[in-house]
Amino acid sequence: MKKLAIFACSLLLLILAAGIASAAQIKVYVSEFAITGAANKDELKTTLQTLLASRLSGDSLLSVDSPAGADVLVKGSYIAFGKIFSIDAVARDAGGRVIARSFQQGESRMS
Repeated sequence: MKKLAIFACSLLLLILAAGIASAAQIKVYVSEFAITGAANKDELKTTLQTLLASRLSGDSLLSVDSPAGADVLVKGSYIAFGKIFSIDAVARDAGGRVIARSFQQGESRMS
């Protein structure tokens, strides 16, 4: 989960660096992750969504439960191939324009 924290921080910095920060909080919706190659796909979809959404909430960002009214929409994917994994995310504004991308790759400690 340390990798997810680094990933979330990277995405947060990219969103803020993209110039969308203003005096009001930015509403961010994180959709369920697309999962490939993992054994517990259904559980992992919502777990990663919840973890990323909780780490993106803060003073300038507010995680919301619905894409309706969100300023930024985040879509993520998790791909596992053996012990190697990749977590990727893209943040888009309400118009669909990409404002940030982030990824984290690593090796699972689980056998």
